[in-house]
Amino acid sequence: MRGTPLETTRFHPLFAYESLSGLLGAAFLVFLFFRFRHRLASGSLLFIFFIWYGVVRFSLENLRINNWLVLGIPTAQIVSVAFILVGVTGLIWRNTRSKRGADDPGAARTAVEDAADLARDPDPARPAST
Repeated sequence: MRGTPLETTRFHPLFAYESLSGLLGAAFLVFLFFRFRHRLASGSLLFIFFIWYGVVRFSLENLRINNWLVLGIPTAQIVSVAFILVGVTGLIWRNTRSKRGADDPGAARTAVEDAADLARDPDPARPAST
């Protein structure tokens, strides 16, 4: 007689691995923000998240069974590589762009500076009332 399904079924709890990696990734992004906020360009954390998610997803797909395949490669791994490439390209683009802009006295203002000005005066076209 064969064993019960629990005895014969083996799988990795990928949902648990993904959840843990999400918590670790969030903690890592918060750490990066507080440690390197003066060096990170606007949007850098998003691109770092893309890299993190792509690497985790690519790694976990090796453990998954019955994957959708394209030319023998799991579809999720192809998408993961795309996430990693977008993340790396965007990170390079944002940080080289911000360095060029930092040297230019007429460089565009950051979103934080614009939001702070908007909070002080919601309608800059309207004269201030006293």
